[in-house]
Amino acid sequence: MSHELRTPLNAIIGYSELMTQQPARFATESAKDPLERILRAGRHLLNLINELLDLAKIEAGRSSFS
Repeated sequence: MSHELRTPLNAIIGYSELMTQQPARFATESAKDPLERILRAGRHLLNLINELLDLAKIEAGRSSFS
């Protein structure tokens, strides 16, 4: 399940990073602020997903706190 969630989200994060870092190349000068919001939200969502998956592993007994 983690692959199905993380792969598309990583693509969104990657493309928004490219478009934010090189706005002239992608003609996104006016969209830089919305792209930065997308990037922040994507990273936040990825963190939440990773934390949920870690909790699921701990509950399943496959991992523990070190």
